[in-house]
Amino acid sequence: MPTLDNPAIRTPTAAMLAGVTTRSILRWIEDGTMTGEQCAGRRGATDVVWKVALDSLKGRIPLTLDEQIVQHIIHADEGDPAAKNALGLSFYAAGQYSIAAGWFEAAARQGHVDAMDWLGNCYLKGQGVSRDKALGLKWLSEAAAHGHAVAQHRVDALLPG
Repeated sequence: MPTLDNPAIRTPTAAMLAGVTTRSILRWIEDGTMTGEQCAGRRGATDVVWKVALDSLKGRIPLTLDEQIVQHIIHADEGDPAAKNALGLSFYAAGQYSIAAGWFEAAARQGHVDAMDWLGNCYLKGQGVSRDKALGLKWLSEAAAHGHAVAQHRVDALLPG
């Protein structure tokens, strides 16, 4: 199944990449349109997770899986917030705002300041999420509180005098 050339990732990561639910990934494994296997989870043998071969996601991810993207995917699957933000930026650049916002949120919740700024802007513009000025300001303010100068400028521009 997975090899160094064809890494395996957890189903939640696969779902975020494809812009679908984890249930959809599991259904694709069950019907044979995707390759997956059960593995022990982080909490031991009773915690079972599914991993899917990254190659089996080709055509379901709206990005070209070059070496850099694959590395970001592997690191994001391991929990790296910088890799999650990088994936958000890649999806954003590809016009896949909904998927981008999901990656920005995942990174922002782990304290990644740039992701907070990007997520705030997604909410302000309604890109990939419902337009929500309060949530946009919340995330921009959080980024600004952590020293993000651009976010601070945006917050200052949004708040009256």
